[in-house]
Amino acid sequence: MPKTKTITQFVCQQCGGTQLKWMGRCPDCGEWNSFVEVVETKAGAKERSSSVLPRAVPTRLKDVKTDGLDRLPMAMQEFSRVLGGGIVPGCLVLVSGDPGIGKCVTADTRLIDPETGDYLPITTWQVDQREVVSLDDQSLQLNRSSVDGFQVQGRQSIVRVITRLGRQLHCTITHPLLTANGWLPVERLRPGDRIASPRSLPYFGHESMPEAEIKLMAYLLAEGSLQSSISVTTGLPEVAADLKHIAQRFGVSLRAYAKDNSPAIQYRFTSDSEARKTARTKVANALRRAQARSGVTWAEWARQAGVNYSSLNAWRRGQCAPSEQELQRLATAIAVPVIELAADARGHADVNTPIAQFVDRHGMRYRRAADKYVPGCIFRLPRPQLAVFLRALFTGDGSVFVDRRGLAGLSYSTISRRLAEDVQHLLLRFGLVTKLRVKRSLVKGADYLAYEVTGVGARRTQAFVKVIGIIGRRPALTKLSNLSPELESSQMDTVPTGESFWALLHEAAGSTSFRIISQ
Repeated sequence: MPKTKTITQFVCQQCGGTQLKWMGRCPDCGEWNSFVEVVETKAGAKERSSSVLPRAVPTRLKDVKTDGLDRLPMAMQEFSRVLGGGIVPGCLVLVSGDPGIGKCVTADTRLIDPETGDYLPITTWQVDQREVVSLDDQSLQLNRSSVDGFQVQGRQSIVRVITRLGRQLHCTITHPLLTANGWLPVERLRPGDRIASPRSLPYFGHESMPEAEIKLMAYLLAEGSLQSSISVTTGLPEVAADLKHIAQRFGVSLRAYAKDNSPAIQYRFTSDSEARKTARTKVANALRRAQARSGVTWAEWARQAGVNYSSLNAWRRGQCAPSEQELQRLATAIAVPVIELAADARGHADVNTPIAQFVDRHGMRYRRAADKYVPGCIFRLPRPQLAVFLRALFTGDGSVFVDRRGLAGLSYSTISRRLAEDVQHLLLRFGLVTKLRVKRSLVKGADYLAYEVTGVGARRTQAFVKVIGIIGRRPALTKLSNLSPELESSQMDTVPTGESFWALLHEAAGSTSFRIISQ
């Protein structure tokens, strides 16, 4: 019998390229997981002389004829693409994959949008075609990538991964994390194992805000009250000057109230009753002029605008003022620009001050200290303005210090975990790696939780002062300026020494001693 030879090749379904071994990514077209195994049996020399087997030519799945049957597209776009456009009715499809590919995180997991600077729940990517920050496995550098697909996995059991830096991840046990020995599922990790995380997230937004609004938001989050009266408590003259400028910017008054046995002063934003009355009169006059020019009756105007007729009567008499939305509907109903209805005066005519309306628009009104968080508009700020926000925030609730041992550090404290996580994330955008720690204590017999974002070391603290800064703290800043930057600690930031690391180090270092390399 003639001898036969079996040849195994791996053919890319995307471009038709062949390889002698299976590869995760096609080197020709760059497609992932596209190789399939093809086994060919070739005859010996004598057999080949009498017959020649035709060479197999790969065909794209979408080009395979299906006898006129239309494919049924799937909700999972990637699944449909792999099947050549969808499932053929009456056909059986076997689906398999490597263990761990069904990775998943909880719906409230937040991701950064590298284009806008937004820091949003992952479910946002189900609706919007946004980019994400991803890792290049070869260079270990972060870059921007598009999302191939979004899969909803329903209810599943999850675990919570907590790092020494205080970061948390809620995910399934098959979710892979990068270790020194490659990607491993969470279920194979043990306490003390080291995983990769970014040293920096240098992605900023492009939506500028007036500096007075940025500082106001920071001071209110740090040392402010967002209840019925909006106020900020401080003992720093620089902050007091900022608050006066903010009050002028919003057209409100700033009243100071001394606190017993404390150098701090409470500054409260208020509206002058005479100014409110004047603004309401201005709105009322504008409404009467617009009604006279339009020729519609007051009742017809109220009906077309969808507002209460009795409320419209009160507005035109100057007894109160419409909301921003109501004023817009009134302008639309008679086809006039909203500015002709004294929109600029409306904010001062309201019971709420313009500052109260500002914080309400950003979802911060009536939030207590434990419920505070950084509003979305801050994440979208350009780099210089984000530094302004953090400088004002740390001025209120943060500090820089040099202790008796000469150890320098920075710190920010709050009783809101969400706010602490936001601050830790924003510092990482400037390349400042910090730790979030929980401080437990008893206050009047009850458990009290506080959260502190800390960074230790002269190098890190000096970098914070240089790129962000802080108001006041002159003695600490003077001591800090006299310190020499030390080597970074390897407690929380280390070179990934996996199996291949030592061979690479030996090759790169040659005869250099390990003592010199370590230095």
